[in-house]
Amino acid sequence: MGGVLENLGSVNFIQSCKSHTLTGSEQGNITIWRNKDWTNLHSFKGHRAGVTGLALHPSSRMLLSSGKDRKIFLWNLIKARASFKCRLDKVIEDIQWSPCGTFFIGKSDREVRVYNVECSLKEEFINFWFKSSIVSVGFLGNSGCFFSADLQGEVNIVAIGKGSLSFNTGDQRLSKAVFLQADSRKLLITASTLGELRIWNLTPAFRAIETLKKNDCLVIENPDDMMVFHTDLNCRVSALVANSLTQ
Repeated sequence: MGGVLENLGSVNFIQSCKSHTLTGSEQGNITIWRNKDWTNLHSFKGHRAGVTGLALHPSSRMLLSSGKDRKIFLWNLIKARASFKCRLDKVIEDIQWSPCGTFFIGKSDREVRVYNVECSLKEEFINFWFKSSIVSVGFLGNSGCFFSADLQGEVNIVAIGKGSLSFNTGDQRLSKAVFLQADSRKLLITASTLGELRIWNLTPAFRAIETLKKNDCLVIENPDDMMVFHTDLNCRVSALVANSLTQ
């Protein structure tokens, strides 16, 4: 299809929409590329260390970035400048916008933070702590829930302001997990460094979490009932992307 070449160190993160692709480098630069001819349109220079996360707003008009300098930037893609910046107490990684565009989450080792862009990012956020290092986080569609998957195969589904549930995938070296809305089913796809790929049907879990009260935690003892697919890819999985194709 094409390639993006720029003498600015390793590419740490990539975000794309229909017309443009954004890359974040180890030297802290964020570059916008035009997809049809891979032209370098603009570069944002705000981070003084490597970029650790990129999140394109659902409107495609704003970009959120985090870096090893412990800073978060909100970039206005229309005016090509920073609208907001904030220095936090730790490095935030793997940031993602909620589908409504009002909240975003970011992980840091064993912690997941939920931010509201209308509040003070430095002091006002909700944090969740987990037992092991987190490998993937993400919002579960428009449900007001997010998931976290850790290195030991534990998956937690949290309804913000309500309860949570958890189950174990059986993978001792989980590498990635992504959420996929396929018609009426809510699916979670997990992959391990050993090549084990599993697909889980979360629809029953959503029904169960609706019955929980605030701060309740439900542990699913028999998660195999939720597994709808399992295969061995015979390779080490380091990245995972899912898309639902409908006709």
